[in-house]
Amino acid sequence: MNQRENPLKKDMEKNHAYVRKLKWTAQEDDALVRSVNIHGLSNWTTVAINVPGKTGKQCRERWTNQLCPNLSRETWTSQEDHVLIEQQRIQGNMWTKIAPFLPGRSANSIKNR
Repeated sequence: MNQRENPLKKDMEKNHAYVRKLKWTAQEDDALVRSVNIHGLSNWTTVAINVPGKTGKQCRERWTNQLCPNLSRETWTSQEDHVLIEQQRIQGNMWTKIAPFLPGRSANSIKNR
């Protein structure tokens, strides 16, 4: 075995659990959208079966942070900034609790704001 090789890699490949982290391609995005349309949003492991090389968690995060059609890609408004500042004062850094006050914004986009 090569000294630089990850000793767990062979075991992970055997169990089909080894997944490389690469940028999402347009084809993978399309496969994810089709799979979500078929299987819904309740079982990400099932959704991921139709997106080769991606886990359920990766699919869920890609959908909720980038692909969900309900997400707003518009510039943040001063009203949204005001709501975010006020809710962060009340909730702290609990981005998922703040998200319902900012419809169309994901918890991740709120955190990154």
